[in-house]
Amino acid sequence: ADLTGDLRRITRRLREVARSAEISERLDVLSLDEIGDLVQAYNEIQDRVQTQQETLQQEHRRLLALQAISSRISSIFDLEQLLDELAKSARTIFEYYNTLIFLVDEQNHALRLASSGRLISEEQRDRFLQAESQEILAGIVGSGEPHNITEVAPDYVDIVSSADVRSAIVAPMLVGGKLVGVFVTESDK
Repeated sequence: ADLTGDLRRITRRLREVARSAEISERLDVLSLDEIGDLVQAYNEIQDRVQTQQETLQQEHRRLLALQAISSRISSIFDLEQLLDELAKSARTIFEYYNTLIFLVDEQNHALRLASSGRLISEEQRDRFLQAESQEILAGIVGSGEPHNITEVAPDYVDIVSSADVRSAIVAPMLVGGKLVGVFVTESDK
């Protein structure tokens, strides 16, 4: 192998990357010596930078989408319409299987399903109103902290909207330190 030629090739590629935002082209590993190790390390760094760029681009798109939602909901004065827009938008933007918003019904000391990002059946809606579901949700939000359900176990099956749900995040909605509702995001991944 031509040591000087390999080093020039690597140096040229590093300079190209330094001048450009585009870093998709990998270098071929042509030898199994120290130069090959250097090329392999370069490719690993390039992969990592590319992954970070993709993550930043995705976050940028989400922030723009949140800005658009904020603009849309700032003109909504009807609570039901506002909750529907929030549930549907969160589901779409963050690519959740579903989002659900429960509000505290102080008169009946229960949570009622106020909105869902995806249409759910009457049977599903009724299931959320069962005592077991209410107890599970109350236990989760009792601490006032979000709860991450990484694998939907049989204990949680009554509070998710579908058998397709694999994980969920349950977050209390607090106003002035008082629980007013629960925001649930569901994922099928």
